[in-house]
Amino acid sequence: MSWRFTIIVAGLLVLGMTLVAFAQNQSCAPIAHLMQWLAQEYNEFPIFAGQGTQPGQRVIVTRADSGTWTVIAVSGDVACMVASGRQSKMDKGT
Repeated sequence: MSWRFTIIVAGLLVLGMTLVAFAQNQSCAPIAHLMQWLAQEYNEFPIFAGQGTQPGQRVIVTRADSGTWTVIAVSGDVACMVASGRQSKMDKGT
């Protein structure tokens, strides 16, 4: 694994965990429903998942080949979208 990829993943994890409190005002749903909706509406699929610092907290990052992306904060069975955007690209460490 390249050091750039490691830094990007670590940054996304920190961003996601920092935004967990912010996520309380965001679009939330049972995780299965949210993941299904992102797949159907945007063709997004998980590219990263990480455990949070608190028990039961996770962060999932989804992305579509078209470049759309979403950061999802998960607590228990509830997932909240905390950030999303377009025009992403994967850095392969080159």
